[in-house]
Amino acid sequence: MNIKRGLFRFWLALSLLWVLGVGALGYDQVANDMYFNQPEKSGFHFVPDVPVLCGVARGEVGTDYYTQEGKGPGPWDKYAKPNPFDTCWYGMTEYRKLWPENGALSDDALVQKLYKDMGRELNTADPLAATKRVGLFAFLPPVILLFLGLLLVWVASGFARPKEPPLAP
Repeated sequence: MNIKRGLFRFWLALSLLWVLGVGALGYDQVANDMYFNQPEKSGFHFVPDVPVLCGVARGEVGTDYYTQEGKGPGPWDKYAKPNPFDTCWYGMTEYRKLWPENGALSDDALVQKLYKDMGRELNTADPLAATKRVGLFAFLPPVILLFLGLLLVWVASGFARPKEPPLAP
């Protein structure tokens, strides 16, 4: 019986179950991450949604723009009755279609201008923050457990009885 191989297989099975469990529980957080939730904004350059006063909003609510920050357009917006002084949100492509007069500005300059006009702080948070957090929680404990197991096996092998040389015939 090989104890090292058995312990390694036990660690492998336990780690697989752990990663699958954390993945299942953290799926909603990863799916709502800005990077995955808005695929047209994926890549190295992330362009946030832009704020506009609801009183001057153009287009159709729930299709072109939305009323709840970070939620995206959806059926809940159809029944929203926003105050004209509330903030409505546009994706950059929808904003560019409905406000062609701002076409001369780059995406970054336009975002900074609109946030400044609204008196809002531009959130430059990591768009993959939730994915990194779930990934770290999924893989760090199994790696720590592996190193602790290797250390335990190494220490236990120091107590092994030395092998006696075979008897000469």
